Amino acid sequence: IAHSFAHQLGAAFHVPHGLACALVITHVMRYNAVKNPTRMGVFSQYMCPQSAERYASVARFVGLDACEVVRAGEGDDADDDAVNAFLVEALIDEVEALRERLGVPATLIAYFEEQQLAQKGTQVPITREAIAAKLDGLALAAFDDQCTGTNPRYPLISELKVLLECACFGDGIE
Repeated sequence: IAHSFAHQLGAAFHVPHGLACALVITHVMRYNAVKNPTRMGVFSQYMCPQSAERYASVARFVGLDACEVVRAGEGDDADDDAVNAFLVEALIDEVEALRERLGVPATLIAYFEEQQLAQKGTQVPITREAIAAKLDGLALAAFDDQCTGTNPRYPLISELKVLLECACFGDGIE
């Protein structure tokens, strides 16, 4: 759904596709990494939620480990789900740190604020209210986007709107 969002943000606000992907990716990772999703993807290869395990595998590949889970009192019997959850968050932290090192804004509104400063007021500013007014339509369009069906967790439109709010304004989800 990261690309589904990027398609919509690009169409609505002329945001470059790669930037839009960077704005949404960690929110989408966290969304996909749940053990009991509201709905599952419709492809047969998704027998059960595996995103957390796959993200944990990527985290290990890039050198992250779950030693802190073991040191936190879970010992050698640390639950696989707890280890995976720790690794998913560690990977998300690394992706966010990379975004920061590259100078990519954390939210869509921050991007527009930076653009307004760079343009020295020559453009009409895009406000929080202007973005918020489009979120329902963007969520619906993202739901209908061709890429959404390939996401391992099949979203509800209301969930897509929450993820967009997070990417646009920085409000967190749990």
